[in-house]
Amino acid sequence: MNTHRFLTTLLVVPLCIAASAQGFDPTPPDDPQTPVFPEKPVVPVTYPLSVVAQNPQAAYVSGSGQYEQGTAVRVSTSARSNRYTFSCWVSSGKTVSREPSFIFTTSDTAQILTAVYDFTPTVPVDPQTAVIHRKHVLTLNCEPADIAAFNRVSGDIVREGTAVALDTWGNQNYVFKGWFIGEETVSTNASFSYVMPDADVTLTARFEYQAPPPFDPDTPDDPFIEWGGATPFTLRANNITVTYGSPMPTLSYSSDGEQPDGIPVLTCEASETSPVGTYPIIISRGTVKDVNASFVNGTLTITQAPLTVRADDISITQGDEMPELSFSIEGFRNGDTEDDITLPSVSCKANGNSPAGTYPITLSGGDALNYKLILVGGVLTIHLDDGIGNVSGSSGYSLPLYDISGRPVSQNKNRKEKTIYINAGKKLLLINR
Repeated sequence: MNTHRFLTTLLVVPLCIAASAQGFDPTPPDDPQTPVFPEKPVVPVTYPLSVVAQNPQAAYVSGSGQYEQGTAVRVSTSARSNRYTFSCWVSSGKTVSREPSFIFTTSDTAQILTAVYDFTPTVPVDPQTAVIHRKHVLTLNCEPADIAAFNRVSGDIVREGTAVALDTWGNQNYVFKGWFIGEETVSTNASFSYVMPDADVTLTARFEYQAPPPFDPDTPDDPFIEWGGATPFTLRANNITVTYGSPMPTLSYSSDGEQPDGIPVLTCEASETSPVGTYPIIISRGTVKDVNASFVNGTLTITQAPLTVRADDISITQGDEMPELSFSIEGFRNGDTEDDITLPSVSCKANGNSPAGTYPITLSGGDALNYKLILVGGVLTIHLDDGIGNVSGSSGYSLPLYDISGRPVSQNKNRKEKTIYINAGKKLLLINR
């Protein structure tokens, strides 16, 4: 028996060695009923960069989008008119650049870049001078609105025949399609040289939004649907518009699909004292557990508050010296005063020697970043000089009494109420006989 067991062992060992030498794998084969799933791709983490103008009426901006940490982003701005001068870029209360166009490196958090402009009133162009020098207005615009910036100020006065170098930059995922005048294509290059004609021109840079490709080009289907079957949905911060100086409303959001499991966080840097402008409303995940949820920021727009400037009415007698024209202002907010606006001018075509009557007192001009000026005119009333001065009251009078022509009036029946008479060298208005 012992000899038999030894022989068996000797036979088995050589067979195993031979099988191993021939590539034998003792691992059991895969169960054909057990599906094999590919590994889920790692979706890159991106953070929102919101590029805004402190005053949306002052400037164009570009560069907004969702970027991975450390991405170098071209951020640009240009003035909408020559009334505004670029000052600096500000982020989190700090100046980050004084160049209108620069490269900004994103971080691992949501960021807001604000283009700050100074208001610089300019003297209106004399149309006669413009004609003599053959200068015209070059206006720059973009479609869709507010998604691009330019390398020069819109509304500049340019001499006819001048070659103007133009360039434009759009927000993330916006592809340049061409420069247009109306429906006529001027150039298909974002950067080109334009020769100013003998007329005012509006050049429009048109862009087209192109959604980014799927993250994994080998996986055309949405990975959230492939891994677990959950349908993607988007949570959007609701856009809000308020008037300057008004209390800030409650931030809210909406979903284009299912309601989230959890609550997103909504933040906005604007406050009741913030100037007119557009401010991003940042929506982040918060306690939302749904991996199939995406987030889209909104905007809070602060518009100008009404400010009424009312010319004061004036009443004078013909021949009097013309008093100084004045006005009153109603509607200031946040402790603002006349020093915070450009005051309108007040004028009247009449003077103290003008004929008796009423004349309009008009207001014109004026400007304010945070206010829409409502100009209300006044009235100058010039009374005819009736020659009566130093009026005083008396309970009686003595004869003789004369009418205004100097004829004596002696009988009571000839004396009438509310008639002017001469008595003791003075004019007398008879109230009661």
